[in-house]
Amino acid sequence: MTIINFNNEKTINHEFFINERHFINYCFKVCKTQGINKPYITIENLTHFLWSLKHETVFKRSNIKPSYAVLISALKKPDNNDEMDFIFDKYLKELINLRFGHSELKECPNIIKFEMYNGSGYDITYGSWGYSKMMLKTLQQLQDKYGVYKLYDIDKKLLYIGKSYTLSNRLTASIKEQHAFYCKTMITDTQSDANLLEIYYISEEKPINNDAGFTFDKLSVLVKHKYKFSPILRIYKP
Repeated sequence: MTIINFNNEKTINHEFFINERHFINYCFKVCKTQGINKPYITIENLTHFLWSLKHETVFKRSNIKPSYAVLISALKKPDNNDEMDFIFDKYLKELINLRFGHSELKECPNIIKFEMYNGSGYDITYGSWGYSKMMLKTLQQLQDKYGVYKLYDIDKKLLYIGKSYTLSNRLTASIKEQHAFYCKTMITDTQSDANLLEIYYISEEKPINNDAGFTFDKLSVLVKHKYKFSPILRIYKP
C-alpha cells in the first residue's frame, strides 16, 4: 500500500455530489429513509466526512476507501447500529486528527482497514484488481470447491469463520463484509464435512463476528479429520 500525503485542495471534484450542500442533504435523506435518528448525525460531524470527499483522490491513490464512502455505505445497511457507533467513535477520532494534521494516514489503522476503492462515484466495489497475486491464485483454485475459511483483521486477529459450497464466490463476498486483510482456507470433499467443520472450529476458536446464532459450548468431542487449513494469506496488494 502506498500512502500519499494530503494537500490543501478545497474543491469538490466528484461525478455524483455537486457541492457541499448536496452531500450533507444526501446523508440526511439516507438517514430519514433508514429511520436513523442518532444524535451524532450532525452537520458538524458530517463536515469531517465532507473533507474526505474533497480529498478523495488522495484516498483512492493510497487504495483506501474514502471516509465519506465508508459513512454512506454504513448508513445504507440494515441493523447498522454497531457499525455506526464504531464510525462515530474510533473512526471519527482518527478522521478529525487526519483532517487537522495531527496524524498521517498511515497512522490511522481504523481508516486504513477500509481498503481498496474503485471508481470515482460514491458507490464502492471490491474487484479482483485489488487482490494480491497469491490471493488471485487461491481464488482460482477454490472455484466450485466445498470448504471452510477463516478471516483475519489487519493485526491478524481472527474475525470470522465460514463455509461454502462454492468457496471462491462466498469468500470474496465475506472478505468485503468483514473488512478482512488475511485469510486461511480448507477444501473439503463433501458439503457435510464443510458443515461439520465450520461449527467445530467456531466452537473451538470463538471468532468475534460469529457470535450470532451459535452457542459456544465446551467441546465434548475431538473431530479427527484429514483436512488442514492453508497458511495465512494476505488478501490485498501490499
